Amino acid sequence: DIGCALLAGSTLFVEPPGLLSPGPHFLDLLKERNITHMDVPPSLLKTIPSDQPPSSLQTIIIGGEACAPDVVRTWASKCLVVNVYGPTEATVCTSLGACDSKTWERPLIGQPLANVDYFILDENQKPVAQGCPGELYIGGVQLAKGYVDEPELTARKFVEIDGMRLYRTGDLILRCEDGEYQFLGRVDRQFKLRGMLVEPEEIEAK
Repeated sequence: DIGCALLAGSTLFVEPPGLLSPGPHFLDLLKERNITHMDVPPSLLKTIPSDQPPSSLQTIIIGGEACAPDVVRTWASKCLVVNVYGPTEATVCTSLGACDSKTWERPLIGQPLANVDYFILDENQKPVAQGCPGELYIGGVQLAKGYVDEPELTARKFVEIDGMRLYRTGDLILRCEDGEYQFLGRVDRQFKLRGMLVEPEEIEAK
């Protein structure tokens, strides 16, 4: 995210954590800094009053968890709202899509970026028919090498299928008839809390 701003020649504001917490003061901060683009988790976006957005605000980027459709539509009627998707193991962002202020009803994850491949497979790692849910596997040049000092986890999550190295996301995805990818949930117990990933198994192991 730092690179996206600086490589585009933009000014990047790095604020103290206290100023970035949910609350009415967050809107004042946006106005004071003349923010044009912001990348926020949906849990924060829904706390920002939308009736008087800053005139400088042009684009809102959301990701990390599904956003309530009414929140998306409200903000999309005021500026460009882009939903992004991608796990850390695939260098964070692998797909994106603009949200329509009138038709957004589903948690869509957008279309894959250039050099990113999406495959929806069943429990036997075979392709599912369009319109059927399956686990999302990601391929492409952006995949991480693996987990540091975790060879077993690396072998379990980064697999080779038909000569391609793929990452198992654990996300249940539906390729819709209109070509969109819809997020349905997880195939395991992992979940997101305020945009932060939580692994119950890691907590139980401590």
